[in-house]
Amino acid sequence: MAQELEEENEPAKPTFDRSLYIRDTVRTTPMVLIDIPILDRSDEFKTLSRKERRELEKAKKDSLPKKILPPLSNLEIAVNYSDPIEGFSSRNGLMAEAWAGLTLFEYFVAVAEFGSQDITFNGSAYKNVDNYQVTGQYYRFGGDLKIPVKQNSSLRIGGRIGNSTFSDSGTARITGEIFDDYEVDFARNNLSANWWEVDITSETAIWKNLLMGFTFRYRVLGDFDNNYEVPVRYISGYGFANGTSMGLDLFLAWRIPIMPVRYKERIPKN
Repeated sequence: MAQELEEENEPAKPTFDRSLYIRDTVRTTPMVLIDIPILDRSDEFKTLSRKERRELEKAKKDSLPKKILPPLSNLEIAVNYSDPIEGFSSRNGLMAEAWAGLTLFEYFVAVAEFGSQDITFNGSAYKNVDNYQVTGQYYRFGGDLKIPVKQNSSLRIGGRIGNSTFSDSGTARITGEIFDDYEVDFARNNLSANWWEVDITSETAIWKNLLMGFTFRYRVLGDFDNNYEVPVRYISGYGFANGTSMGLDLFLAWRIPIMPVRYKERIPKN
C-alpha cells in the first residue's frame, strides 16, 4: 500500500512536443546562411536522458530543408583602385587593374586578374638611376576558398600564378675608380617574369550587390634572369624585383547573381 502511494506521489515524467524545440528558419540572401536551431536549455530539457537528447538533436537536423548548392553561384567584376603599400614608392603614372571572380558551389571562387602599368620613379626609388620608367601588362590566375563571416561579408583565402611582360628604361650614372663618372641611357624590351602568390581577400556588401574590400598579397618571384649591368628594379604586376614582395589592393566589385541556392524538403524516415 505504501509503495502504491509513493508511486502516485512521484511526479510524472514530462513529455515534450518536439516542435517547441525545433526552429527551421532559413534566410535567403546574396550570401546564403542557415540559422542553426538552438535547443531550449530549460529545466525540462535538462531532465531528458542522453539518448533522448541525441534523438532530439537528430530530429532538429532532420527538420531543416536540404541545401542544394548551385554549380555557378554568381559572378563578381571588380576594379582595383589603390595599393597603399606601393603608394610609398615615390612613383607617378598610370595603373589600371581589374579582375573577375566566378563563385562555384557557393564556397569556391575561380579568379582571373588583368592589369597594365606605365609608371615613372624619381631618383630616390632607384639609386644612381634617373627617369626610371616601367611599362607592361600582366595577368594572374588562381582560386580562393570562400568563408562566410557575416550575412553580407566573407573572407577568401587562396593563391595565384602571375606573369608579366614589360619593358624598362632610364639613365644610369656609372662610377669608376680609374675613369671619370659617366651616364648611359638604357632601354630593355620584351622582359618577362613569373611568380606565385598567397592572397587573403575580405569583402562586404555596402549597397545591394555593390561590394567593397581589399586583397593582401604575398608574392614569391620565380625564375627571372636579372644579370644586367643596370639590374631591373621593378616588375609590372609584381613590384620591386626582390625575391619576395607584398601588395595591398583596395577594390570595388559588382556581384551578378547567376543561380540561387535551392532547398529541398527532407522526406521523413519511417
